[in-house]
Amino acid sequence: MSDTPITVVHGLWNRGPEAWVLRRRLRRYCQRQVLQFSYETVSRSFAANVDRMVEFIDAKEAGPVDIVAHSMGGLLVLAACDKLPAGRLGRIVLLGSPLRGSLAARRMARFGALGRWLVGGSLTALVEGIPPPAADSLEIGVIAGSKAMGMGRVLGPMDGVSDGTVCLAETRLDGVTDELVLPVSHTGMLFSDIVA
Repeated sequence: MSDTPITVVHGLWNRGPEAWVLRRRLRRYCQRQVLQFSYETVSRSFAANVDRMVEFIDAKEAGPVDIVAHSMGGLLVLAACDKLPAGRLGRIVLLGSPLRGSLAARRMARFGALGRWLVGGSLTALVEGIPPPAADSLEIGVIAGSKAMGMGRVLGPMDGVSDGTVCLAETRLDGVTDELVLPVSHTGMLFSDIVA
């Protein structure tokens, strides 16, 4: 069993319990400790959640922590990368994260106060996306979905291939170590054996 723990980071409107299948599979397949980082996705600002993530990782034993982050959780992870000392993060896997900004979030923003209430303090990050971390040495993998079933479609048609919430083009990040597109929906990633 490896000493490097895996931390799972949930996305918007979630709290962590929805990722229990993913955590269980990661434990079984990787034979490692799997932790859950939970945060207030709407009521707390994006910057405050990034700071909480940095504190969470800093509180762990010395050595690297591997991360598996779903959706908006991936934005938090990338924002935290530049705030953590070198060597604290090991491998990072992002599942359906709208790294270049989210069409669905832009559509929600058009709802004015209602859209801001639904997305809360993370609206700007979701609309604009997040720049790649400064550290070139990070190993970052991206898994995107191609099964267009999800809440994003309720807001209108998606551009090109999508997982129903995030477009494939939105998951792209310059300098990633590896990218993979699987026939899963945005939420389905959390329950997919092949994703785990």
